[in-house]
Amino acid sequence: MTVSPLRVLVLSDNRPGHFNLSKGIVAAVSRLQPVEATWLDTPRGRWPGLVVAGLINARVPPQHILKCVFGLNTKDIPPCDVIVSAGAETLGANIAIARISNAPNLFYGSLRRFRADDFTLVLTSYLATGQPPNVIQALKPSERDPGLSQPPEPEEGTRTYGLLVGGSTNGVAFQENDWAQLFTLLRETTTSQDIRWVVSNSRRTPDTVSDQLQALAATRADGQPAVVSEFIDVRHKGSGTLDAFFDQSSAVLCTADSSSMISETVWAQRPLVTVAPAQFQLTGNERAYREWIAANGWMVHANLADLSLEHLERCVRQISTKRTNPADELAGLIADKVPQLRPRH
Repeated sequence: MTVSPLRVLVLSDNRPGHFNLSKGIVAAVSRLQPVEATWLDTPRGRWPGLVVAGLINARVPPQHILKCVFGLNTKDIPPCDVIVSAGAETLGANIAIARISNAPNLFYGSLRRFRADDFTLVLTSYLATGQPPNVIQALKPSERDPGLSQPPEPEEGTRTYGLLVGGSTNGVAFQENDWAQLFTLLRETTTSQDIRWVVSNSRRTPDTVSDQLQALAATRADGQPAVVSEFIDVRHKGSGTLDAFFDQSSAVLCTADSSSMISETVWAQRPLVTVAPAQFQLTGNERAYREWIAANGWMVHANLADLSLEHLERCVRQISTKRTNPADELAGLIADKVPQLRPRH
């Protein structure tokens, strides 16, 4: 007998980070049974989150909330067996659609003023004490299956490390000297220890830094190998993907500004060293998430000013990469907490 695919409705605020988190949850559900995902934009517009939470908590009819806040009519909602979303702007729509459809709903992120009992399962980076049993701290999910990509074997003593480069953000500011220290490390490791680097930048990376990375990937006139063996430049389409990045990287160095890049590396089961500039200040929640990752042995943190080849190698040796496949773990967690999504027999 043919089993119909599970109809997954994914709500989107069109933010790439939240988009990828939702894709990771959908990928985990698909490990339980076949799925058919439909994406629906849920723009909250100018409605403040506190107001939307007040409407939801006051149990204003969900049809009214969808129409007034999100510009959606009931007929705009596709039939669904489960609802998935990430990001604060999707919270109200997630709950409203769940109330109309009676479908289980999953969310990744912080609940703000919304109530946990309006969700079937909440996954979060930031777990406070006394949370309900349906709120669980979890690694930020990815659609990548790390079981399909094993760390590369060194070739004749040459190792390939990965470098994920971000940029300045709230509380984290990279100055010219910080970038200079990073480039010095790349050059020294290449010339003295036969380490090659595969590098990916991000949308936050300054163009001047990306241009320097591009130059380090160019063929050298003296015939020696380039410092950067491959540069995956997000500014240009077709330059490569993070799949190719992790396939080549036996360990990863990541600038400490990006929680997403950190989570991706842990998910990929690669040793991870994060490096911070001189001006580095995290929020309490974000610091707790990083400490949770480090406490599990999946990451070691260092300051750029202190990082040398010897320090880098020592950090890599300290790391115990995640042994179990996080995609399998997330699928198991969902199956345990959302019985409706368990494999059909």
